[in-house]
Amino acid sequence: MTLAPTRTGNRDFTRDMNKIKTVISDLSDSVIKRVAVTTLGILVQRSPILTGRYVSSHKVVGDKMMDMPERDIQSNRRSAAATAMSRGQNAIGRMENPKSITIKNTVHYAQNVETGWETAPGYFVYGHTANDMIEETPRIIKQEEAKAQAKLNEL
Repeated sequence: MTLAPTRTGNRDFTRDMNKIKTVISDLSDSVIKRVAVTTLGILVQRSPILTGRYVSSHKVVGDKMMDMPERDIQSNRRSAAATAMSRGQNAIGRMENPKSITIKNTVHYAQNVETGWETAPGYFVYGHTANDMIEETPRIIKQEEAKAQAKLNEL
């Protein structure tokens, strides 16, 4: 089969293909960002909060991201968690076309919080969050696919 569109048809075809490309690109970006925000939210919820230092040390790093100034660590439970979420959501929201997003904890005792100390068991914050995301990610993808399909139907 040969496609030989007229000049007008070729312009329409190119325009429509560019629209489809944009919808697919937006789908990829929105899935990556929603998965990152959901993951961060679960990490914050699962984080032990005594001083607020651990929960405030969850850092979001993207492949195309500018550095953001650090805020002061909050001293109470509610403000530490809220600050961590706000800072992470802002960082994720500012990313353009991310291909990967990493969330890590930079406090020096993060490994102990995860796996434990000699005298106390670990919280396995990242391990449990990974298990939660195995279940949550397919739901996120389905929701974003439905939004993309609606946009394609409008073409």
